[in-house]
Amino acid sequence: MHIRSWPAPPTPYGIIVGSVSLSLFNPTSWMTNAFAMLPPDNDGTLCADDVLLPGATHVERVHANHSFIMSHPHTAPLVASFINHGAFPSTAPP
Repeated sequence: MHIRSWPAPPTPYGIIVGSVSLSLFNPTSWMTNAFAMLPPDNDGTLCADDVLLPGATHVERVHANHSFIMSHPHTAPLVASFINHGAFPSTAPP
């Protein structure tokens, strides 16, 4: 099933996108890079355009490969801010 056919999550929701296409610790990224399976804007597993669902109120990028977005030091504060304020820190109310 292609991601565009998935229903949009209830709003408001934010999306955190990775920006590192190749990681030593992510074998999927080896293949997607070796065979140029994804356009340049990807996280080693998914194309950035495919994760940008319509209806997202905010989008943030972290410098991480797909497998390590959740471990990136900026991810937890982004999630906490979205839960508490409905926005990522760059757009959260003071």
